[in-house]
Amino acid sequence: MAKKCTVEECNYPVFSRGYCKIHQRLRKDKKPKAIKSVSDKMAEMLKVYKEKREKFLERYPKCQAGIEGCTKQSTQIHHKRGRIGELLINTEYFLAVCYSCHHYIEMHPLEAKEKGWSLMR
Repeated sequence: MAKKCTVEECNYPVFSRGYCKIHQRLRKDKKPKAIKSVSDKMAEMLKVYKEKREKFLERYPKCQAGIEGCTKQSTQIHHKRGRIGELLINTEYFLAVCYSCHHYIEMHPLEAKEKGWSLMR
C-alpha cells in the first residue's frame, strides 16, 4: 500500500518528502530555485564581448555602412554572421554601424548580403 500524505485528513499518496503534490507546493519552508537568466559560460563570453565591442567602436568611430539616413557616428555592432557561439566575440565579423544603418541592414537581409554587410551563417 502506498504511503499517505503527512498532512492530517489528506488521503492522497506521497509525492515527495512525505507530502502529496498539493501539499508539497504549499509548504512554507520550500523555496523554489531560481533559474539563471544567463549561464556562467555566457556571462563570461558577454564580459569578453563588452571589452571587444568598446575597443572596436573606438577603432571605428564612423559608421561603416553609410546607408541613406546614416548618422555617421557608430554606436552599435552588427554581427555579419550572427552571434551564436564564438561568433559573438569574433571581431572578423563585426561591422561598426549607427542605429539607423543597423536597422536598415536587419530589415533588408538580401540587400545586406549583396553589399557585404551580412554573410551566410
